[in-house]
Amino acid sequence: MADFVRIVLAVHLHGGAFACSGPGATAFIETNTVIAFTHVAFGFILLLVIVTFYFLREKKGLLIVGFSVGVLAVHPARTIGALLGDCGMRMGSGAKYTTGALGVGFLHQLL
Repeated sequence: MADFVRIVLAVHLHGGAFACSGPGATAFIETNTVIAFTHVAFGFILLLVIVTFYFLREKKGLLIVGFSVGVLAVHPARTIGALLGDCGMRMGSGAKYTTGALGVGFLHQLL
């Protein structure tokens, strides 16, 4: 009965159920993991640039620095595993959004 409830909730909350098994699943998991880790690495580079700009601009933009640290703290590459049943699709797509948020913070720091 508990499995049935989980399936119903997965379909209702996510719009569908996706089984992460079969041929090609391992490659798909690895691809999404590489995407997420590449984005988090780029996010750390953006954080270093944001902190550098913070000190170069005579300590202006502390809010952006705090925002960037917070975004990296909850980055999907750190908080969402690739083996949750969706082959890492949530981790890969979430990584793009959080790195995009860091990019917006960087652009705001330039202004």
